[in-house]
Amino acid sequence: MAKKLHKNKCTQCGRETNCPKFCSRSCAAKYNNTKSPKRKPEGNCSRCGVAIPSRKQYCSECKSLVEQEQLKQEQGIRNIRLPSGTIIERKIPLIESSLVLKFNLQRFTIEDLCGAFLDAVIGVCLSDIDCIRVDNKKRYISLLEDFRNFKFENFKRKGMVGDLPLEIIGLAIDQWIEGYCDQETCHPLMSSYALDAADFMHRLLEGVGIQISDNRYIRVEPLAEDYYEIRRSDIYNAQFKRKMSMDQVGGLLVTGIIPEEYKILSYDEKIVLNAGQRFGFAITKCHLSIEHYDSWIEQHTSMTIKGPDEHVTFIEDDMHFDGHLVLNPGQSDYVWSHEPNCKIDFHILSRRSANCAPTRILLPCRWFTHAYKRSQEANTIIPLPVPVWD
Repeated sequence: MAKKLHKNKCTQCGRETNCPKFCSRSCAAKYNNTKSPKRKPEGNCSRCGVAIPSRKQYCSECKSLVEQEQLKQEQGIRNIRLPSGTIIERKIPLIESSLVLKFNLQRFTIEDLCGAFLDAVIGVCLSDIDCIRVDNKKRYISLLEDFRNFKFENFKRKGMVGDLPLEIIGLAIDQWIEGYCDQETCHPLMSSYALDAADFMHRLLEGVGIQISDNRYIRVEPLAEDYYEIRRSDIYNAQFKRKMSMDQVGGLLVTGIIPEEYKILSYDEKIVLNAGQRFGFAITKCHLSIEHYDSWIEQHTSMTIKGPDEHVTFIEDDMHFDGHLVLNPGQSDYVWSHEPNCKIDFHILSRRSANCAPTRILLPCRWFTHAYKRSQEANTIIPLPVPVWD
């Protein structure tokens, strides 16, 4: 009787074989190359930077994390950074849009909860709509989530904004923005950011037309069933906007950097600041206090921005500030050489600014890196980095 041969399992693929370890030379090569590679990995993981074969984009650990993130994206689960810096996970409705932006959402009435409306607005920010700048979308998402968790109270209602009906949204907005006016505890630009986010909410409730280019016009359909019914309960009015957009930030000094491909020109077309240079800027008011924006720019500004857009126009969802460029302390030009963390003598700065040539201009807030506020020390102002929304 013939002796039955003992079968082994291939160490690489697991198939049965008469050989001691491998079923073929191919499996032996694959196994040995894994355990003792002939050369070091020549690539790097796109996420963590660890050395990996150049044919791969991610290491095994990061690949698993990326797949989890993609699954969350498909399910509408997003990470949101709050103004405090805390990152939370929230499920947001997936919004689809077209040139006529009629979102696949219900129309809201004063009986609907603010939380449902805020979810819808965050969903709009996460959609592929291109008439809102990416950095503005991030800021809106963070602030809207903060507003949802704001504790509102008046003689009639009390609770988290997200749990209350839309009829209180105007009153809640006022309380929320005023909560950011404490210069001792809040960043000096936060009330302006909150005001801009509130204006964005109102535009979506009411609906708005936006001209993207000469031949492209987008109509955003209103999210409110009856906008004026919601507006009637609102004290978010012109007087309140003026208080927040002028009185609250008027005189604030900020510094920033001119982005790539941009420069600032004087009224006679001479270069004042080039890309990459730091500037100082004294704010007069934000764009929400400026009416008839385009004609106002031509009549009142003495400097212009030149860059890829060629012309400074009012983009509906872009946040600008009106003010003056400030001379660099101790110098005779506008290139700000002070380090961002330096304290500055406020009186010297004020005297130099008063004696300089006309420098009025509108600058986008996304160029700002620091805002200065008065310290308790005599005559000095200290810098605070602008909030991060990523």
